[in-house]
Amino acid sequence: MLSKVVPPVLGVGALCLWCQARRRSAVWDNRIPPGVKGDRLRDVDTPALCVDVAGMRENMRRLEEMVEGRAVNVRPIVKAHKCSEIAKLQCGSKVVNGVCCAKVCEAEAMMHAGITDIYLSNEIIGEKKIRRLTDAMKRNGIAKIRAAVDSVEGVRQYGGAEGQFDLLIEISCGQQRCGVVTVTEAVELAREIENHPNLKLVGVQAYQGAAQHIRSKNAMRDEIEKVVEITK
Repeated sequence: MLSKVVPPVLGVGALCLWCQARRRSAVWDNRIPPGVKGDRLRDVDTPALCVDVAGMRENMRRLEEMVEGRAVNVRPIVKAHKCSEIAKLQCGSKVVNGVCCAKVCEAEAMMHAGITDIYLSNEIIGEKKIRRLTDAMKRNGIAKIRAAVDSVEGVRQYGGAEGQFDLLIEISCGQQRCGVVTVTEAVELAREIENHPNLKLVGVQAYQGAAQHIRSKNAMRDEIEKVVEITK
């Protein structure tokens, strides 16, 4: 979500929020905040995220108007702000259905903050990362999360881990960055998911991130239509 320009002094309409998107520790929890209401911007320590709260809430209200009544669930990606306090505000919206995390450390921070509906929208590969993820789930009493997969290896990692996982198969739909290319590959992953009692296939992911940078509405619509056709 976009926010307005922050005024020179952080007053009632603006709030300095401490970025929390990293693993938490006792030292991190007890750290002095970088700023408080009333501080001048030049006195705010870095790193700090300065937000016009009124502008942010207005953006959230407009988003609700856009999608209310449609078969759409909004799931903001926390890498846009890397702040659990903003994520909590977003999750308070009636159209928001949890958050997306791109990295394990983001998911750890969100769980620590009390957010339980988490979708890891990037493919996570590596025993240590999976162990960190499941350890965080256990620490925070979270039995299940969602995650994207695009390989048999990735499916088997989740299948061998503690916890329950709802998986989405990622479709390569334009960025050529990750995802399966053929129907045969998708079917292979679906069958592999069925082999693990702690896994459930709940859908597919088709993300063409470059489309958000297209300024022409018609050109953007054409690009999204291509994504839809590929996914079908």
